[in-house]
Amino acid sequence: MFIHLIVNMTDRDDNGPRTLNDILDDDTLLVIFKFYHHHLPFLEEEGSDVGNDIALAGGRWEREHWWYKLAQVCQRWRHLILEFPSHLGLSLVCTAGTPVAEMLNHSPPFPLIIDHLHTYRIITVDDEDGINRALQRRDRVRRIRLRMGVRTLKRLIKLINEEFPMLEYLYIEPLNKHNSLLLPGTLQAPRLRHLVLFNFTFQIGSPILNDLVTLSLENIDTTTYFDVNELFQRLSHMPQLETLRISFHSSLSDKDVERNLSQRPPSTDVTLPNLSWFGFGGASAYMKALLPRTTIPFLKVIEVMFFNQPSDSMLFILQFLCKTKSPRFHNIRVTFYRQHVVVMMYPHERTGMHAIHMRIICGHLYMQVASTAEIFNGIRIVFAEVESLILEHEASLTWHNGLESPDHTQWRELFRSFNHVKSLYVSGSLVEELSRSLRPEYGESFAELLPELKTVSYSASRYAAAGESFEPTEPFIRLHGNLGFPVTLVPTVETHTPLCGDDTVVMSSR
Repeated sequence: MFIHLIVNMTDRDDNGPRTLNDILDDDTLLVIFKFYHHHLPFLEEEGSDVGNDIALAGGRWEREHWWYKLAQVCQRWRHLILEFPSHLGLSLVCTAGTPVAEMLNHSPPFPLIIDHLHTYRIITVDDEDGINRALQRRDRVRRIRLRMGVRTLKRLIKLINEEFPMLEYLYIEPLNKHNSLLLPGTLQAPRLRHLVLFNFTFQIGSPILNDLVTLSLENIDTTTYFDVNELFQRLSHMPQLETLRISFHSSLSDKDVERNLSQRPPSTDVTLPNLSWFGFGGASAYMKALLPRTTIPFLKVIEVMFFNQPSDSMLFILQFLCKTKSPRFHNIRVTFYRQHVVVMMYPHERTGMHAIHMRIICGHLYMQVASTAEIFNGIRIVFAEVESLILEHEASLTWHNGLESPDHTQWRELFRSFNHVKSLYVSGSLVEELSRSLRPEYGESFAELLPELKTVSYSASRYAAAGESFEPTEPFIRLHGNLGFPVTLVPTVETHTPLCGDDTVVMSSR
């Protein structure tokens, strides 16, 4: 909008009409261009192919061609932008559909960004050729982000070798599971700050880790479990690290890990003064050996993926968090997926406190509800301030057809940890589950389970979109009809349903 005003806003003097662009000098325009670049994430519409891990993946790199259109506004802007490429941080973006050969032949030798983070897109022959051409300009490549099939990745990874003097960001993720991907041992990247690898065999002693700010090694083969002392030795030389995520493809048993740890127990401590985001997935015994000897004074987000002993492990993590401050949470969000359940715990304040992302691996809904209820019961003390509870599902509960459903005691156990919840949101397909489980004849009334509840909301338009009536939600309405909750259908733009993308039925206490 501001750029549009510069070009079109007019004024008049003795020489006739002038645009704001005519009035501004070059230095002022450069300041405006730089401001526009730095604030582009806030000016553009949110959303990205990156999904929930947008921060880990480095954000929306397609914005890096922000200057393309500005350079076409007029000859003055073009000359000014091309005269100060370093000051403005100009780069050329190689992504799907980009005619890379033509771009390299007819553009200035600016730094290159290779961005192919397309979950469902098939990489074409032309796209692969473009990536090849870009990778051959090793001295110009600033960022690399590849998500594609293993066959194509294997061909491209061979080119990520020798020295990449400008490389700052490297993200590689195969779409299909594969545990033998390996970076070339000849790779040198002295300016590398962000490394995110999925399904790689990786040596923790690799020299490319020296100055990292982000280190994320996901789905590592369990045969390459790092020796804790070796990991500590590496981390002790990475005080600048801000994000650390390590997860293993499947979990060794705690007994196997404990046996290995007994042979070489941790002998040193490590402090990570700048770490704010820590993630781990694997055997709980490994995590229990790692965390007690680690000091993380400014930790804000912790992610854990449980394969075994989720309740015991969760208590351990909360005890670790309490070493620096007592964690309290305001919002809890539980999402049921096909093979796992995700629990998000949000702090009362946006800054200065912890957020927890917990993933529990289990395939059946009744197991998911039972495991979640067990964890919540074990850490009930930190839920004293929780006022908002969200229960949602991936898309439909049809994948659970023919399987055992959660019984009423499991759902009640889950709610029993939230005596102070004031707002409850339930997504469409869970409505009938709760309607059955929370009937008065099965035990406590809904008012007794959630005594301070003021608002209940749940999605309605999912049924309407499928051509169904609104009847599936009626049992839930009747369930609360005698409790003094008036029912109103409202659009989702209302502030009390910020997480729902549909029309929502809302029940509010009088």
